[in-house]
Amino acid sequence: MTPVASQYFRWGTQSRKLYERLTCGPVTSSEIVQKLKIYHCHKKISEIRTRIAGTGITVKARPIQGRRKSWEFRLGVENIENKEGI
Repeated sequence: MTPVASQYFRWGTQSRKLYERLTCGPVTSSEIVQKLKIYHCHKKISEIRTRIAGTGITVKARPIQGRRKSWEFRLGVENIENKEGI
């Protein structure tokens, strides 16, 4: 179950708008800029990760078609094994 946006983000902020979009499914960096009008998306993704830390959910990122310029972001389960060093 994903954390509720109202518990972690103020109404009307870019972070909340982006988080609510992520709850609908994957989003690309170009979609974030074009549709949500958020130009520094990596900074907002980092803020979202920080705020929902400890809930077991995080924002996963991967390059699209192997290019490091275009990214796809989605909500996913946090990998606890790597944190514990297992």
